Amino acid sequence: MRTLTIQNHSSFDWNILIYASIGMIFSISGSLQLLIALFPFIYIRSYKVKAVFFLSLIPLFFVSPNLFYQFFIFVVGYHLFGYFTLLCKGNIMKSEQFYVGLSAFSLSLIQTSDIRTAVSFLVIQMIFYHENLKSFEWLKKEFNLSQSLYAIITVGVISILGKFMPQYAYLFANLGLIFICFGCSPLLSIASFFLINLMSTGLISFESFVFIYLLSLLRDHLGLMILVYFGLFISSLNDLNQILIMGLYLVFFLLLSKEGIPLQNEQIKESNAKAFLHKQLLNFSLIFDHLGTYYENVSQIESSFLKSMSKALDYTSKKCISDDASTDSLKNQIIYIFEGYEISYEEISVEENEEGFIRLNCALLHFHENDVKEVLLPLLDHILPTPMECVGIQNSLTHLGILHVELISKPPVQIDAYADSAHNNRTCGDSFSIFNHSRSVYCMISDGMGVGVEASKISKCIIHLFQRMIFSNIQEIEAMNCINKLLQSDAYATCDVLAFDRYRKSVIICKSAANPTYLIRKGELFAIWGNSLPIGIVAHIEVDHIHVEVEKGDWFVMSSDGVHVEEILKWMKESENLCARKEVERFMKMMKEVERSDDSTILLAKVK
Repeated sequence: MRTLTIQNHSSFDWNILIYASIGMIFSISGSLQLLIALFPFIYIRSYKVKAVFFLSLIPLFFVSPNLFYQFFIFVVGYHLFGYFTLLCKGNIMKSEQFYVGLSAFSLSLIQTSDIRTAVSFLVIQMIFYHENLKSFEWLKKEFNLSQSLYAIITVGVISILGKFMPQYAYLFANLGLIFICFGCSPLLSIASFFLINLMSTGLISFESFVFIYLLSLLRDHLGLMILVYFGLFISSLNDLNQILIMGLYLVFFLLLSKEGIPLQNEQIKESNAKAFLHKQLLNFSLIFDHLGTYYENVSQIESSFLKSMSKALDYTSKKCISDDASTDSLKNQIIYIFEGYEISYEEISVEENEEGFIRLNCALLHFHENDVKEVLLPLLDHILPTPMECVGIQNSLTHLGILHVELISKPPVQIDAYADSAHNNRTCGDSFSIFNHSRSVYCMISDGMGVGVEASKISKCIIHLFQRMIFSNIQEIEAMNCINKLLQSDAYATCDVLAFDRYRKSVIICKSAANPTYLIRKGELFAIWGNSLPIGIVAHIEVDHIHVEVEKGDWFVMSSDGVHVEEILKWMKESENLCARKEVERFMKMMKEVERSDDSTILLAKVK
């Protein structure tokens, strides 16, 4: 399943522990500006998380009662601000960043009486919160906090360590800045640098920040990063302490360039795992390709099979990378059209599964339920590859004005298929299969030569091999050609395949010496013939390959050679246009009225 969100199925809510720890850190730091910057992250969490966070702030009362009361007043004001914004049907998600910035400005002006410092805090707080609002995906991800929250926490830790060990404050500040630059966006890195220096004047020089930031840009080029590092700092090493500090910085650089921020981004780890899988599949593809080339002069059968496996693995390796790009592209298109039509949203989650279905979850702000059908669905029809239907609408119980909408795509057509065989009291030599893979529904019949166990053995083998090859992403014609080369013997069988693409509203018909496939459209019967030889009779066959556009209401009739066209015409005349299962049962009842000399299999597929 491709998805951009991770659901938390754990029985223990780790967010409670995380935010309790964060609350303790900020209580000890005693910085009201940092608490104000942090609170909006808590505000959009659950009530349980809020309660635990406020309990963790009890140490702040003992550190500074005045700061505790000021923060309490801010929290009350923040809730009133949010409530009145919703009453006025405003967009609180956009308004609150200015409220947070204004609060930081006011407090800084009261505490420092310096207008420049107050304005700086205003800008910094707005940057932090703006960066956080760019994505709400981290809300549902355990151990995956937003970059802006990581930056604020890091600044808080630096503040605490600087209080208890002032002689090493510059060391902690530089390490923290390395952590932020290597794990966060450039804008957050710059804002964090100025925030640290506003809280402790001159703690980090501008030159040090520039050096660290330049090195973070080279994180993907490890050798070049180390070379630049020594080129920048080697001239300033005068004693052993400085050498040790430079060594500590280098270790930190190397760790972060390799791993990134610990526990932060599960998507990066998932992406790395997919890249590794892509590389492994590509290697296996090349192995099969080389073996296929080697066997060209030994055996065409093995060579052809190995080459087909190579193509299938190559296709699979590319698909595991392209799926992510496809889903990201869909999400970007949805965001673009939402912003273009001024539809405010808190979160957008897009999933695409192996069947080709798309699931969309939106948390929309101040959006009416009636507008889902009248506004949202028509807009999505313009950008998504399939029509969407709404399967769930729910107003948020914890946040006023948020409407959760769940939509899922459905293919333009559905395939209702069923099959059965009529035979005398012996092993049936016919085999059939109906299965789904990706976007397609496959219907197939194989009729083994003769009757009995041997006929059944080869027809079942063809069915099973074909199905496994399709699941391995080998194309239909290649699969039939491979099976033909692998099963050359005294026994042979027919192979008849319908591959319905439910999204393109089409079917590919592949035949190897099979009975004609009949298409019934608007009461008329059309026969689709093939000229290919059976599977297993000669080394190379030309598989018949026919493409047909389907329409709703079409019936496709497949059969083995024990079924005669007169029986199909009789069934058509008496048909009540029921579901495929009911119609097959009626067909079988009609066939069993006559003693049959050959195995007779019928497969009916209806386009709905």
